[in-house]
Amino acid sequence: PTIKFLPFAPGEVIKINLFKWPINRGLDSGATAALLWSDETTNNYGFCSYLNSEVHQSNSGYTFKYNDVTIRENCSDGTEKATGDNFLYPIPDGTSKLTIIVNGKTYSGTIIKTGTNFTIDWPDTTAVIISPTSL
Repeated sequence: PTIKFLPFAPGEVIKINLFKWPINRGLDSGATAALLWSDETTNNYGFCSYLNSEVHQSNSGYTFKYNDVTIRENCSDGTEKATGDNFLYPIPDGTSKLTIIVNGKTYSGTIIKTGTNFTIDWPDTTAVIISPTSL
């Protein structure tokens, strides 16, 4: 099928739901603990829509870049939010920088990992909402 790429609607907000992986199982205190990010737009883009993102890891932390939405040409418009998933692994103990780019604008926070616990410090919720911030 043919696909098309749609820019984000004005004022788009990305909602990120976090899950510790593996769910309901103990994680070691080393670098093998991971987070699953389930992403969703607040606006509807169409049935069969997918939220396109890139994830980059550096020595100082992680950068997520939300680019646009992909929708199959033969799907109906405006009926569903765009969704996507990302898997963040490995996450070392300590504080890592978290950068999220939406519509070309950069937002910053941190991921703090202590043993099997994660805390996300995310002060700006104008374009990105992260929940929960403590796992």
